[in-house]
Parts: sequence; C-alpha cells; structure tokens
Amino acid sequence: MSSNNGNDYCSLVSKVWSFAHVLRERGIRCGNAIEQITFLLFLKMGRKRTWAVEAIA
Repeated sequence: MSSNNGNDYCSLVSKVWSFAHVLRERGIRCGNAIEQITFLLFLKMGRKRTWAVEAIA
C-alpha cells in the first residue's frame, strides 16, 4: 500500500466515524448508522463509476 493510499484510508475511516457520531447523537444505533453509511458509500461509488463511464464515451 502506497503512502497516499494509507492517507486516503485514514481519511475515509475518520469521515465514517464522524458520520457515525453525528448519527448516534441523533438517536440512531451503531448498527443502523453503519448500514446507512455503507449505503451512502455505495451510492457515491456508483455515481463516480457512472461519471467515469460517461467521460470515456
């Protein structure tokens, strides 16, 4: 793993925990928070993939 990938990973983990804390403060349990964050990450990945395919076409 390159240094940049390590920084990206740490940044992602930090953002996920930040979102989890916000959701927990609003009364959402940890398991539900993880589910919601995972769903949002997949949506974002799908959108980036769509943009990449459109850029190639």
